[in-house]
Amino acid sequence: MVSDGATGDVDVFIPGDTLSLPGFTYISCTTPTLSITVSPNDTFCLGDSLTFTALAMNAGSSFKYQWRLNRQNVGTNSPTYIVDTLSNLDTVSCLLIDTCTTVFSISSNSIAVVVRSPAL
Repeated sequence: MVSDGATGDVDVFIPGDTLSLPGFTYISCTTPTLSITVSPNDTFCLGDSLTFTALAMNAGSSFKYQWRLNRQNVGTNSPTYIVDTLSNLDTVSCLLIDTCTTVFSISSNSIAVVVRSPAL
């Protein structure tokens, strides 16, 4: 068993051969997850401000947020996205992008919003 932060040489045993990899540091990887919520809720009046919040689990510290509105990049590298210009059935989601290796990104759930008609 190797612990996080352990250093040294790594030998990989391949049938009939051995591959040596000197000077590596072991870092365990967990699978990150990302989910988003909206407040106050996903049904609102035109012009109302909605706050979307992303919750990343097992993501470490080397990542950034990329908010998406109808599959187009919006917002900033923040766990929250506040918007007051949404239209009926707009869809908001978020990507968690690994900034260390840029090998992966994790997608959140999507939230479709519904605009209420004003009472007459």
